[in-house]
Amino acid sequence: MESPERNQGVTSDGNTQTEDPLAVGAMYSADATLLTALSDNAKAKLLTDILRNLKVSLATKLAGEDLDNDVMTCADGATYYVITTANTYIVKSGPGILYDIIITKAVDGSGVTVYDNTSAASPYIFGAAAPAISTQIADLGVVPVSLLNKSIKFNTGLTIVTTSTANMTILYR
Repeated sequence: MESPERNQGVTSDGNTQTEDPLAVGAMYSADATLLTALSDNAKAKLLTDILRNLKVSLATKLAGEDLDNDVMTCADGATYYVITTANTYIVKSGPGILYDIIITKAVDGSGVTVYDNTSAASPYIFGAAAPAISTQIADLGVVPVSLLNKSIKFNTGLTIVTTSTANMTILYR
């Protein structure tokens, strides 16, 4: 005769099941020893908190999860591209976000044009021409100067055309 702890049942394919079935239900326990690792084929009990809410743990790292600090993070990092000469620059191919254009050395007559493309062609995102930009920046007493400080999405690519030797840093992702 089988022990009272062991149940028998019929599986979906008609076979008799003689192993211990999966226990259904949950219990509250303040005992931390129930949270230890299990060996192969060991059964575990479902646990609840004191208010009978089922305790659930994903037990795996999700994208953006910082397990060491017990927080979810949202990546807001940017890549940078430094420009120091007048030219056409294909900064990125494909979709992304333009965060800022920072002027680190101003030159009179500087100009910058930004395109949502992999060439200097439409669609046009942004353009800034400053005939006396170095004088204006000197009057403000501020270097570096942020031209955008926004998050502007682009779809095709990020191309920047500069017209002088002003130094600038492009922040994008």
